[in-house]
Amino acid sequence: MRDLASGRPRRAAGDDRRSLPGRPRPRQSVVLALAIAACAAAVAAAAAWWPPLRINLSPSLPLGLYRLTAAARAAPGDLVLACPPPRFAALARARHYLLPGSCPGGTMAVGKLLLAVAGDRVQVAADGMAVNGHALPGTAAAAADTAGRPLPRWPAASRPVGRAEVWLVAPHPRSLDSRYFGPVARSLLCGRLIPLAILGGGGPAAALAAAIRRAHPARCPSCAPGCRRQSLAPTSKEPP
Repeated sequence: MRDLASGRPRRAAGDDRRSLPGRPRPRQSVVLALAIAACAAAVAAAAAWWPPLRINLSPSLPLGLYRLTAAARAAPGDLVLACPPPRFAALARARHYLLPGSCPGGTMAVGKLLLAVAGDRVQVAADGMAVNGHALPGTAAAAADTAGRPLPRWPAASRPVGRAEVWLVAPHPRSLDSRYFGPVARSLLCGRLIPLAILGGGGPAAALAAAIRRAHPARCPSCAPGCRRQSLAPTSKEPP
């Protein structure tokens, strides 16, 4: 409705928009958007300028902020940052499982749980993985990715972990880990991840970490760092 004299819109009787509940004012919306953007920029800047900070956006582990420490301090059950084996990274890049990065295989590093180190024995079977005779629930490998393409599952076997390798795992049913690419060279470990602020608590990752630690009566140091500075890899799609 317009005012005939001025041509300007005229409010109908009782049409007081200021009294409508739940309707955000334009200025409040702008302030809120700026505050959110500022917080996101601050976190990103902190991660960029303080190398030990890492942001995890992958569903393999809890979303949040982590601090990267020396890989030599990592023990089975700890969170680590690692590069996937180059032979598997080629497939991950071709299928867009992982974003490009500076790992030897051309992808970004991934956050996983350290499953096994030298002296352990890993068992791989159709129904899941076990370490030192302790079965780990929820570790069965998927036969195909979400597009129906077959995944290169590691062959079922029981084998000792070599001196120059480690095994990785994560609680997500489609996590890119040793279920699909087997052992990882120790030189591909970038460091140990310490959670600083995560969403939703530890969840399945904490339960799996506890199961891994129960399989290792004595926690031992694992590997030396061997990667350049990385961030945890957000997947460009769902994990395979």
